[in-house]
Amino acid sequence: MLRGRVPALRAQIHGLSAEIDRLRDALNTVNDENRYAWDEHDRLDQENALLRDRLTAAGLSLPGGVAGVPAGTAAAGTSGTSGASGRRPRGSRKLRVDRQTVYTECVLKGTEFTAPDDQLAEEIRLSWARNVDAPAKADHPLNYRFGDGFLASVEKTVGAGESARRKLPDVLAWIAAGYEDRTSRHHAFRAGTSGGAPRVVRHTDGAKAFRVDLETSTAAARRLHYWKLPDGSVEFHSVNLHDDYPTM
Repeated sequence: MLRGRVPALRAQIHGLSAEIDRLRDALNTVNDENRYAWDEHDRLDQENALLRDRLTAAGLSLPGGVAGVPAGTAAAGTSGTSGASGRRPRGSRKLRVDRQTVYTECVLKGTEFTAPDDQLAEEIRLSWARNVDAPAKADHPLNYRFGDGFLASVEKTVGAGESARRKLPDVLAWIAAGYEDRTSRHHAFRAGTSGGAPRVVRHTDGAKAFRVDLETSTAAARRLHYWKLPDGSVEFHSVNLHDDYPTM
């Protein structure tokens, strides 16, 4: 009797293992998004403080409705804590003490260059210049190229006004500068959907294939695919929908 249930039990175990893998991936995604959100929170808070300091130094008053107070002062009744109520947001953490330079140039409109590769390359360069600290730039230069068909895949898959298109230069810059760990769900691209499938390696030069989430928790989420060459350089391959696995 028990022996007859073995196939069903094995199938159940297999299903539970797949569910555990799915939940683990979901948890990793949440952790990545939480870390990215806090980094953005810190960066924007620092930029806000710097801009307030510059306005104060220039003798200009803050516009009505601007949140926060200049560094070193406290709103009445707050006893040095942030916000009008004197309470820190639940789950807040201590901000990093390093400050980033505030760049005041206009945001790119997306039409500064007629050639798509020149336009995206400039957006990548500006993202790298803005997000990588000056002392780290020498050790983390941009080292990449666009593969055949990459720009066409971007044009086909990502609309010009979509949030994924605005996020794309930042993700490409992090990867091109060797900061893959700052992207969402960065993992090896495999020759199959199972976790035990072999990873994809290009036999002509030994480059390894990788896959990164451009979006999460949304229908038709976009994924970035690229090659990491043995010399450390990067070749961007394609942007695809989440269930579209390209031939690499």
